[in-house]
Amino acid sequence: MLSKRTDLYALAGYQKASGNTLNASGKVVSAQASIGDYGVNSGTNSQEVAVVGIRHKF
Repeated sequence: MLSKRTDLYALAGYQKASGNTLNASGKVVSAQASIGDYGVNSGTNSQEVAVVGIRHKF
């Protein structure tokens, strides 16, 4: 049993990139998926993310 000051949370997301983009050197490349601020590039055109956590307020 959790206290009144404790929360559980979950987040899920999916992204599918299409088309082309430019890389750092200006070359046209296929778009790659990259969800939010997690800093993980999938290396492909689709990506899934799942985050679970617990928060306690003091």
